[in-house]
Amino acid sequence: MRTETLYKILFGISLVLFFVVGIYIGVEISKEEQDKDVIASVDNKKVNISVEPYEEEEKQDEPLIDVMVKYTDVYPDCGHTIDSEENYENTTIEDMKKEVEQRDLGYRLIGMEDGILIYQKVHSGKCLNHYKVIFEEGTVKIYRNNLEGEYEYYQDTEITIETIREGIREKLKEGIIVDDIEELLLLIEDIES
Repeated sequence: MRTETLYKILFGISLVLFFVVGIYIGVEISKEEQDKDVIASVDNKKVNISVEPYEEEEKQDEPLIDVMVKYTDVYPDCGHTIDSEENYENTTIEDMKKEVEQRDLGYRLIGMEDGILIYQKVHSGKCLNHYKVIFEEGTVKIYRNNLEGEYEYYQDTEITIETIREGIREKLKEGIIVDDIEELLLLIEDIES
């Protein structure tokens, strides 16, 4: 083989190696960036929450403080989020993390700040805040969406056919669907008036 051909082959191999190393470095940088940002889609808005990678520190005597644990349930199918919180007195952040982890509720830690742990869980389907109001058996009944996406009996009202305006009676025979508790309360108020 000629020297010139040998140099061309070595040059080609070097280019391929540089290309492979460049791709590997790009993938690693991309993974680090993805680990830093958690994006939750809520009400068609994107919320960026910066999450610092958790690093095990030396076990020190952590002071006892009041800790709040916030849970956010995200339902992309209906665009609702439901927030709840629990407050604990005289505990540590680490103890609360362990307790939530042991409960295995399916939540993921997405942030923490000043004695507050923030957990999130993304659900499939609609949340429970969807109702169907229908006239049945001489009274107005309320059905509530269950997690399987079906409406199941929730409660009766004291509204009877005599108190319902004519225009809304026909709608109630087929059922009126509302998508949150505020809408439900407004509908009941409208039916009663």
